[in-house]
Amino acid sequence: MRKFQDGRLSLLIICLLLLCCGRDSNESAPTAPEITEGGPPNIDEWTLIFIDDFTGDKLDRKLWDPYYTWGKSGTVERHHNYDATVLEENIIIENGLMRLKCEKDTQNKHEYTYSSAAVTATRFVCKRGYYYESRQKIPRGWTDGEFKNGLWPAFWLNGRNSWPPEIDIHEFFGGNTFYHATIHSADATEENNNIQIAAATATTEFNIYGLHWRDDDRLDFYYNNELQGSLNEPDPYDHKVMIINFGIHGPKDPHDWLGNASNNAYPIYFDIDWVRVWRKK
Repeated sequence: MRKFQDGRLSLLIICLLLLCCGRDSNESAPTAPEITEGGPPNIDEWTLIFIDDFTGDKLDRKLWDPYYTWGKSGTVERHHNYDATVLEENIIIENGLMRLKCEKDTQNKHEYTYSSAAVTATRFVCKRGYYYESRQKIPRGWTDGEFKNGLWPAFWLNGRNSWPPEIDIHEFFGGNTFYHATIHSADATEENNNIQIAAATATTEFNIYGLHWRDDDRLDFYYNNELQGSLNEPDPYDHKVMIINFGIHGPKDPHDWLGNASNNAYPIYFDIDWVRVWRKK
């Protein structure tokens, strides 16, 4: 009898292990708030699996790291943001917003001309089949023309262990009124394939930027829940990390095509209202 009970216990343990191993690593869904804006098409067919409404007074370190995740601690790779030093103190959580602050390093405390901020959802595994979205207000530079004001805010997915691949949900290249959704690929025929999307109120209002990374490896890009266009995702990579960063061009950065950032009024803020990721039920 004891041997039979031990056998049943062993079988139960094996079944539990198999069940756990078969689960999606993102299966533990957060408590879903009432959704009054945003969401994927046919929202009833989806489950919310990642959310941050920034309701506290500090960054949720269970969800985000306050830097890029490549490079060793303290190195340029971890703290370099074009011509800015990435600082955790430049991430401000207040009034239901995450505010990424950029300002001049007037006291020459750091290696670069400016200080700025970046966050990476390191522990969340980004996969095909998911819908990614965030409601954001883009920092306003001194001119509306693209490649002129030196600011480079972005919302994107990057390979967890390599580059490429990269999927840019949005990048504002030194301008205020339109952005690029871009693929960076190991496939030379697809590298830098992009869609230019008009966003007239990007710096004056909050807008929703979305991506459906489809199971058939098509990328559907959304602006305020309206489909703007699609691209192929050609790389045989699946898992990525989600990043929001505030880049800036300056005299110590070779990206001179971004324009002159010195004419902007500082400090300047990239405001994020919420971030969500959905998965089909």
